[in-house]
Amino acid sequence: MGAFIIRRLFAAVLLLLVVTMVTFAIFFLVPKLAGQTTQQIALRYVGRGASQADILATEKRLHLGDALPSQYWRFVSGIVAGQDYSYGPDVAHCPPPCLGYSFRNSQPVWNLITDRIPVTLSLALGAAVIWVTVGVGTGVLSALRRRTFFDRGAMMVALAGVSLPIYFTGLVSLALFAYTWKLCPTASTMCLSPTIRRAGRTTSFFRGSLSRFSMLRFTRG
Repeated sequence: MGAFIIRRLFAAVLLLLVVTMVTFAIFFLVPKLAGQTTQQIALRYVGRGASQADILATEKRLHLGDALPSQYWRFVSGIVAGQDYSYGPDVAHCPPPCLGYSFRNSQPVWNLITDRIPVTLSLALGAAVIWVTVGVGTGVLSALRRRTFFDRGAMMVALAGVSLPIYFTGLVSLALFAYTWKLCPTASTMCLSPTIRRAGRTTSFFRGSLSRFSMLRFTRG
């Protein structure tokens, strides 16, 4: 048992190392292999309307002119020990695990990820519940009524869900269920706080959540 756990932990560390290498290569190695200069790479982080001084400052701040092994070591060590990012006279500290710093939002990337975890988990769990109840139920009925209109219709709906692009089905469902038929609210994700419950918006919350769960289930088969 102990040897199995050690092998699994070693494999997990090796996998994380490979993931960091691939991620680093996508953002820093591949552009150089494609012929881009360090200033062209820095231009992606400041926008096309940036001045030459801003581009040079970003190139220096991100150490894009250093050797690739040095850049990779700084990239990996920043994940474990954190990293400081300087912009102008200010210095922003990114605590570990530091996956980067968003100068647009003025906060570490890890904070942006964790802020979206509750919504992501709610979508995943809600869609999973619908998949288990509706999907398995439909599959059982289709198996009991093979080659009937219900079987063919369920197959067509399932194929349409996994075949059509999500940006098409998402916009069509939003136009029909939210704007045309007024069945689902168009507001962004809400939390079930006491204020919302007192305001009588619990029904609206569940209707909006159900629409998002159903669309995720439909587009993912």
